[in-house]
Amino acid sequence: MTAMGVLTVVFAFTGPNMGTDGWQVRVTAFLDHASAVLRRNLGWLPGWASALLIFAALAGVVLLALRYRRVDDAEPTDPTEVAVTDETVTSEKEPIR
Repeated sequence: MTAMGVLTVVFAFTGPNMGTDGWQVRVTAFLDHASAVLRRNLGWLPGWASALLIFAALAGVVLLALRYRRVDDAEPTDPTEVAVTDETVTSEKEPIR
């Protein structure tokens, strides 16, 4: 699915209906230049090292997502689970509306 999405974007930018001026041309030129510069500057890096860097970045994103998920899970979502400490509330159990 990811490869299909990437191919769709690539074909959208490089297809025959693309104009010769505008933001699409500038974005395509920038991405082409950035990839050429990265390829030239990181060409000395062995494949296993670049794979290790990619997996480390992926692990960092997963750990960050898990940390935010734990923070969200700690907060109560049901208003009836919230403890009321106000002394002016009567002892009668009425639903919160």
